[in-house]
Formats: sequence, structure tokens, C-alpha cells
Amino acid sequence: MNDFLDKARTLWKEGKVSKEDEEHFENVFKGISSLQQIHSKSQLDINNLESVFATFEMANRLNKMPGFNEEEIPALVSKPL
Repeated sequence: MNDFLDKARTLWKEGKVSKEDEEHFENVFKGISSLQQIHSKSQLDINNLESVFATFEMANRLNKMPGFNEEEIPALVSKPL
């Protein structure tokens, strides 16, 4: 699992994810990029899948995430149907 996010980013960038999942990948990696703004001021491991999604859950509860409008935040933690 150490390189899960790296492999997921590679699959997404190479177009190897379905059209339905593409938006979810885009949201996740946009979220990770925005976390780099607060990375130096926190103990957050943005390479760790569990840390990233725990942070997304917290952002959803607080309705605050750098680089995101309030309406965009729930998409970070929404589950595909």
C-alpha cells in the first residue's frame, strides 16, 4: 500500500481508468495537491492513503478545504454508486 497513490495517479494519467471513475480520480488528486499548502504546518503524510482520506473526511465535516469551494468538498468523500 506504500505506493498505492502513486500507482493510482499513473493509471489515471495514462487513461487507464473508466470514464465514470475519471472524475473521482481528478477530485482526489486535486485534493492531495491542495493539501500541500498546509503540509509544512501539519503532521500530515500526504503519501498515505488513510491519512489523505481521513483529512478529506475532516474537511467535509468542517466544510473547509484549501482550494475548494464549499460545494466541491463533498465530492472528495462521496462513494460511487
